[in-house]
Amino acid sequence: MILRACPGSGKTEVVGLKAAYEIARWQSQNSGLAVLTFTNSAADVIRRRIMEFVGADRLGYPHYVGTIDSWLHGYLANPFAHHVTGYEGKDGDRRIRLAADTDPNGWLNAFKCDTPYYVLGENGAVPISGIDATMIACQLDKGCFRILKPGSRANSYISDEDYYNSAGFEESRRMRNATWQTLEKLRKDLQETKERFWRKGFATYRDIEYLCCRLLSDDSDLCRRLAARFPVIIVDECQDLSEAQLRILDKFAESGCTLHFVGDMDQAIYAFREVDPQKVEEFAERNAFDKLELTSNFRSSQEVVDLCRNLIAHGEVCGRPSSTPGPACVCFTYARGGEPALVTRFAEYLHTYGLGTEDAAILARGTLLVHRLRPGAMSQDITPPVRKAARAIQLVEINDDSARDDALQCMGAFVAAYFYREQHADSRRYHCPEAVASPLSWRLSLHRLLRECEQHAEIGNLDLTWSQWAKALKTSLPGMVAANCEGAECDFPASWRAPSGEAGRLVAETLGTIPPPNEWGIRIGTIHSAKGETLDAVLLVSAQRRGQGGHWHEWLDRAGDGGEHTRFAYVASSRPKHLLAWAVPTPPPEDKTRLTGLGFTVIGDGS
Repeated sequence: MILRACPGSGKTEVVGLKAAYEIARWQSQNSGLAVLTFTNSAADVIRRRIMEFVGADRLGYPHYVGTIDSWLHGYLANPFAHHVTGYEGKDGDRRIRLAADTDPNGWLNAFKCDTPYYVLGENGAVPISGIDATMIACQLDKGCFRILKPGSRANSYISDEDYYNSAGFEESRRMRNATWQTLEKLRKDLQETKERFWRKGFATYRDIEYLCCRLLSDDSDLCRRLAARFPVIIVDECQDLSEAQLRILDKFAESGCTLHFVGDMDQAIYAFREVDPQKVEEFAERNAFDKLELTSNFRSSQEVVDLCRNLIAHGEVCGRPSSTPGPACVCFTYARGGEPALVTRFAEYLHTYGLGTEDAAILARGTLLVHRLRPGAMSQDITPPVRKAARAIQLVEINDDSARDDALQCMGAFVAAYFYREQHADSRRYHCPEAVASPLSWRLSLHRLLRECEQHAEIGNLDLTWSQWAKALKTSLPGMVAANCEGAECDFPASWRAPSGEAGRLVAETLGTIPPPNEWGIRIGTIHSAKGETLDAVLLVSAQRRGQGGHWHEWLDRAGDGGEHTRFAYVASSRPKHLLAWAVPTPPPEDKTRLTGLGFTVIGDGS
């Protein structure tokens, strides 16, 4: 079955009820139901719904309710991936260690390609060498290993055509033949580098899905046994299934599993994970799924529902009567540089109409815009790592949860880069190195280290020049790290110095100012962070410029980027119960007319 559910239609309730019904009448003691979703918060909601009807004692073994990633790790990758990777393990432990492409540590130097690839520069083809294993992935539809395009979304590969054009193959037959030979050598090098990475027990997030595909393809008996272990699989938010995940589920279907999909194709916003809602539709057709629909929105007022329908050109959906004294859909306009003021404008508007801020959120398409709206601006994108240490000290003085968290992230990246240079660090856990057994103890160590730095007469003084500050850091920090962080190598690296060209400038001056703390307590985050949630009010902020899918004109272009730009706006705009607000750059009169036509009341630019 595939159940197509509009926003606010209670699909999570339906999933919980269906799972509870099946569990209540389940007879087998060693096979169970698998309910898979994409976030821990969604899994928690489903668990609570099931427990309401069958009790906590029926929820555990042999059933599984959780994220699809955890399910693949727990039942496929960690116990069996070594059959594909050749990893021998340590002390009998063959679990995979996940690596991120943002990891700055030197341990990745052991997993780099020798063969260069070419990019087209101003004066012709330029060879780029040193591609590490985190930048290599298998393109499933081509069946070969590719380089991920630097700085692009994770589903963007450097294709053969990109390579030929950059290398200038059209110049001559000799060049064309040489390019073919180099490309074949590069393909072999990419595969060997990735396999060497796997043999040491490492993998990236996208590698896990590929390895699971390989496992099920290579070992049909394992696939049959796992299908018998989980004969019924329910997938919540099915529109977010990637190409690899669909292939995995196809193997389970071939081995006898019953599959149920629940979701809304118009809320697919994970193209960077190779998610294409059309492929989910094709999967359902190919496997002859029955189809049902939920078309009543029990969350949002009819005004919000109608505006969302105008965005996505959806069928008829019934919403709730409006309970807001003012208009339910409003549009703030703002001048360049006015992003931080939007927080106060939104909060004051909420209070004017008796709405609280605790169940409201301000959302944006990308992290750059989010950072402009809250403290910690651009903290994760700062380079070199020594600048991260200065940013951490700047942030720790701010009385704000997000600022403190960003401070720990910055200090973790800095300490891992310089004092654990040959170790893998987990970027999901404040860059915790593998020498530190507990991520919690690592976080506490960073907290103590930050406090010591803040109280240090020179390190805590960002009004020094970079030259002075770096000298103080070089003198005092190794001892502080040795006292607080277990397993650190506290020999001072020769590369540690003031950022290039800034030795005589004040540290605070080069870091820039940070927006004030969010005194209203309104959550500020990306659209992804609010997916699946119900909120009282939402402010969706448009970027000033087009190009990355964050500008409101792009949200209205249903064909742009395969429709994903529009789906982003649809997901964010369908979260609120009572009030939907957009904030857009001050528009010309014709654009105000367009916004009004969508269903907004435009209330001024506040400039």
